[in-house]
Amino acid sequence: MKIFDWRKRSQETQETIRIQAVKLIVEAGEETKDVIRILGITSSRLYDWLAKYREGGIETLKSKPRGGSERLLEEDQEMWIGYVVRNCAPDVFGFNTHYWTRQVIVELIKQEYDVDVSVSTAGNLLHRLRLSCQKPTKRAYQQNRRKVARWLKETFPAILEKTRRCGGVIYFLDESGIRSTSQVGRTWGVIGQTPEVEGTCERFGVNLISAIDVNGDIHYGIETGTITGGVVVEFLKILVRAEERPISLLLDGHPAHRAKVVTEYVKSTQGKIHLYFFPGYSPKLNPVEYLWNYFKGKVKKQMPIDLEDLIDRVLTEFNLLQKLPEFIRRFFDEPNVRYAK
Repeated sequence: MKIFDWRKRSQETQETIRIQAVKLIVEAGEETKDVIRILGITSSRLYDWLAKYREGGIETLKSKPRGGSERLLEEDQEMWIGYVVRNCAPDVFGFNTHYWTRQVIVELIKQEYDVDVSVSTAGNLLHRLRLSCQKPTKRAYQQNRRKVARWLKETFPAILEKTRRCGGVIYFLDESGIRSTSQVGRTWGVIGQTPEVEGTCERFGVNLISAIDVNGDIHYGIETGTITGGVVVEFLKILVRAEERPISLLLDGHPAHRAKVVTEYVKSTQGKIHLYFFPGYSPKLNPVEYLWNYFKGKVKKQMPIDLEDLIDRVLTEFNLLQKLPEFIRRFFDEPNVRYAK
């Protein structure tokens, strides 16, 4: 028996078949297996129709109008809506929000074209334009997009050229904290009796500092206290000793990075290291951010039981990463940091 694709049949055809199938059984006394074979439908579909018929009669088998499918805008108007959603924020058009919603689209269409549409129609329009409702990434409102664009187009290429002329290397530096709480894993026990396991709910953590380059080299430091200018200097000393070439170090404007003690140390290296700062509120320009995303997830999944255990796991992970330059290089494949390759 051939089962036809129900979705390819028109509403009118679907209605006719539903009513005919039920009448063949109820009025003509045909066997269900014969009706299934003749009409090319499934048994579950037929039994569903019969149940609806018994509850409300033939009316329940008739097709209902499909809502939300009307197209009230011209094609070029629909294309304009798609362009706006892809490239602009709602506040550009006077809406007090940063999020495109179906209701905002309804109001935008009314505002621009004086056409009233329903929320469902706006949703259908967005789907036709190959748009979907998604959770957006966040960008700090303080970020100056023009400064970021100028940094990518002018500042970084100039840093790159200067570094190449002196035979140097570019490193990217960042810090992050990793915090954890001693956790109790799962264990088997008697049903209805929660087993007890000794543990602690103390929070503990460390601060990390790391520098990586596009070739996959990585250097790191671990600090149980606060990252201060003095801590940064000690890390820079390690970096300078490990790297024979002049270093161009890219980092954010954290107060510890701009501390007087850091500035004085950099001057004392007599050109061995130069600091260059990212535009404000632009963490995604720094590939070390993506290292932290990986790192935190990896270490926290191991559920360290105390500070000493956490430090051991951090050291193990850093030592492993130092042997995997090809893995470090993957962080430079992220869309926001491909400029550095």
